[in-house]
Amino acid sequence: MIDANQSIASVVLAEPATGSVFQRYAIDFCTFGTETVAERCRALGLDVGGLIAELEEACVYSDTGEPLSPRSIMELMSEIVATHHEWTRRSLRDLLRTAIKVEQQHPSHGAKLGLLIGAIEQTDELVRWHLAREERELFPALLEKASRRHDIAHELTCMRDEHFLLLGGLRRIRVAADGFVAPPWACHTYRELLASLLSLEIRAQRAIHFESFALMPRLIVAQGAQGAQGARPPRSRL
Repeated sequence: MIDANQSIASVVLAEPATGSVFQRYAIDFCTFGTETVAERCRALGLDVGGLIAELEEACVYSDTGEPLSPRSIMELMSEIVATHHEWTRRSLRDLLRTAIKVEQQHPSHGAKLGLLIGAIEQTDELVRWHLAREERELFPALLEKASRRHDIAHELTCMRDEHFLLLGGLRRIRVAADGFVAPPWACHTYRELLASLLSLEIRAQRAIHFESFALMPRLIVAQGAQGAQGARPPRSRL
């Protein structure tokens, strides 16, 4: 049973399938994770009862398995790399190839499609840089420092700042894709591309949410941190 006074973060952590419902109403559960369901509904003029009904329906028909949160730090990091990082790398490259193919099929709309290709290319470069940093630098440093109860504020700040950049890249793709709404001239391949880009956005936001509300708080507790400041989720500045 989902309560209107639950934070959006706690809802998505407990029931990952609800992420797609929040996305449908343009509720960025990374940016607004600390707000309650009721607070976000009031801000957007949504019927809170209707939204909760949709969230609970998503839970009933979900096949996502167990909640994300009750795992060790090492397990959380391993899941992020194996599940989210590898999928995102593959997907962005596949989507870029498809976007180029669509541009070739619709030369009269080359200028518009060129903007979309540019947004995907920029986001792909940013994502690859960030994922490599997490795997080679940030995650190892966080794991070691937290286990030794050393300060992890610098690493957490780096992660949050890079998350801001990633969310900005996703928004640029959304804008270039006209909110993933297919134009009348769109072929089947372009329609599939737009659907896949929307899926990428949802899954990437879920991964950022996972790091912000499952991994970061666990690290802060492990190193005996200085309160809840480090556990705050990324607030969009882009």
